[in-house]
Amino acid sequence: MISNTCKFLIGLLTIFLLSNCAIVGPIVEEPEEAAGQTLIKEDKELAVRLKEEVAEEVEEKVEEYVLGRDDVIGISVWRHAEASSTATVDPYGKVSLPIVGEIQAESLTRLQLEKKVARRLAKYYKNPSVRVVITEYNNRRIYVLGQVSQPGTQILGGRPDLLGVISRAGGATQNADLRGCSIVRGKGKIIKIDLYELLVKGNISLNITIQPNDLIYVPDNTGNQVYVLGEVRNPGLYSLRGEYTIAHAVMSAGGPTEDAALNRAKVLRGDLGKPEIITIPLEEILKKGDRSRNILLEPADIVYLPDRFMARFNYFVRQILPSLQTIVLTDEAGETLSF
Repeated sequence: MISNTCKFLIGLLTIFLLSNCAIVGPIVEEPEEAAGQTLIKEDKELAVRLKEEVAEEVEEKVEEYVLGRDDVIGISVWRHAEASSTATVDPYGKVSLPIVGEIQAESLTRLQLEKKVARRLAKYYKNPSVRVVITEYNNRRIYVLGQVSQPGTQILGGRPDLLGVISRAGGATQNADLRGCSIVRGKGKIIKIDLYELLVKGNISLNITIQPNDLIYVPDNTGNQVYVLGEVRNPGLYSLRGEYTIAHAVMSAGGPTEDAALNRAKVLRGDLGKPEIITIPLEEILKKGDRSRNILLEPADIVYLPDRFMARFNYFVRQILPSLQTIVLTDEAGETLSF
């Protein structure tokens, strides 16, 4: 028989052991639960980040905004605050960032800059995740000319589209040729937009994103305009006035640049599917006064001054032709140009 004293001691020992289990249990399990919650939180953050990156890639294909001088960007590196910062694109097209130093940003899209910064940071971090946000759009000078109520220069924030630009210019006038709207991009690219389809029929697919320095031109319904592109100081569209020659057109566009190949000036005339190409010795006209080749321009003519490398003209023609099919064009002088 176990004495009452032994029973009492056994009872105390049992209570002591059970009490220790109650105290120790939570201390051991609590960190594991916290660690599990941390992992779940990190997985959720990573999933959100991956979702954002996929959305950014889709968004980038749509907007294709290229960075320019004075744009302000915010750069964040996931889990590396020391590498994150805000920067302004300087007059040389660069931004100065922590860790990586100066990096060229001008003419890059947001997604391209993200990848470029990530490659630089890969020297210091494993698989860095970089996000670039444009906080101030200061390089969006856009020119709206022709038959709009308020022609002139616009400086836009956000992501300007054609509808927004036309609206800010007061809309098209009654004399506008809605089907003849053109966007001149750079020195040699023309984008034809049917504003009637966009404004009247609601074809939103024509509502393209506008890029810095684009020139949007809404012609009048007489159709008396010519394009002057390439190596001139102010490429764009100009109205025919009276006997308007190629020399008039070039001088209206500010004259040729130093890189212009004057004796290979071109006039593209007629159907752009197979245009007539006329080579003009512009140097003979401008510098020697030979007016015999100073031809009169016709509505919708395209005057193009190539640079000293003929390949640039080939690129220009590819931009304005409706397809990239190989064709053979012969100009007035018998010069054959293949594209």
